[in-house]
Amino acid sequence: MILAAGLLTSVIFALGGFLNALFAKNFDQVNWIPNLHPDTAHYFGGVFYSITLLPAWAQQVSYVNPSCTW
Repeated sequence: MILAAGLLTSVIFALGGFLNALFAKNFDQVNWIPNLHPDTAHYFGGVFYSITLLPAWAQQVSYVNPSCTW
């Protein structure tokens, strides 16, 4: 089940990237989607604030974030 979920997720993201590249007119239109995840991950990962200021449930969510600076 885990392998099937991983494969399905990979196919969906690959299809999304393909469709984005298919309809983009220039490189700037292609590049905004890959930049969307790292930017939001840094904003919510404790780069600009201390994770200890968050409530307990939000701290647990932040620890899962690979951009977390705890």
